Amino acid sequence: MGKLTLLASLSLLLFSCNKKQESWHRVNVNGSFAMDIPGRFERGFDLHDFAPVQFQDEDAETYMIGFTQSKSDLEKIRLKYTLKDYSWFQLRNISSGINTVLDSYSMQSDVNGSKAIFTEISGRAFDGESFVPVHYSAAVIEGSESYYQFVCWGKESEVLSMKDDLHTMYCSFREAGTGSRISGESGAGAASAN
Repeated sequence: MGKLTLLASLSLLLFSCNKKQESWHRVNVNGSFAMDIPGRFERGFDLHDFAPVQFQDEDAETYMIGFTQSKSDLEKIRLKYTLKDYSWFQLRNISSGINTVLDSYSMQSDVNGSKAIFTEISGRAFDGESFVPVHYSAAVIEGSESYYQFVCWGKESEVLSMKDDLHTMYCSFREAGTGSRISGESGAGAASAN
């Protein structure tokens, strides 16, 4: 019986070790930060006029954008946000694009030494013909001089199926100048979003 259990355990170990893992791309954005993006996402160019980070998985109808907002630029227009305030601002903007918000929650965390707030929102949006289930996964990360905002959205089932990958992506964020290596990092396919 012990040999059979050992054989089954080894088979399971070999299967899990040989299971093909998804490739990831290390993306360096204007020398200010880097993060890993799941390989299923390809570079996008027309998702948002002002987003330096744009990726999409057109087959799954799932999209991701990222912004950098300088704290000093906000102060110039007399806005002094805390991380919680900035995250709330993002939540309001996302919610305005959903006809019916069914569920949302936020969670504070730490990403490589930076404070972060992760938010998930589920709802229904009108696609021109009917109301469809949608899900938004977002992260706001407070850097030393900027806020970094990332939003992934699409069909609810698709976004929820990649929830672990999105969390891994957000947690791979590294701001330049934080003692982490950014330029020249290798990944499954290093890319630049300059």
